[in-house]
Amino acid sequence: MTCMGWTWEYVDDYMTLPRLNQLAKYWKENPPLHLMVAQYLGLSNKAVSNDEDAQEKNSKELFGLASEIGLSSEKPEWLKTIA
Repeated sequence: MTCMGWTWEYVDDYMTLPRLNQLAKYWKENPPLHLMVAQYLGLSNKAVSNDEDAQEKNSKELFGLASEIGLSSEKPEWLKTIA
């Protein structure tokens, strides 16, 4: 939200788990500029995992938890028609 300029309402209306997963994959290869600058300046103290197996496990766990509480990880029908 903070680096995208999105509001809570926008996220609530449009962000889905598949979109979040794709965004995370994109940011892994193309991190937001403020994160690259912070890392370059040595200001980042968070460890970033490049372990794809751990990220895949976390993603599957998130989707599993979502389905346990009744959230669908499938795209809505109207979204499937958008390229």
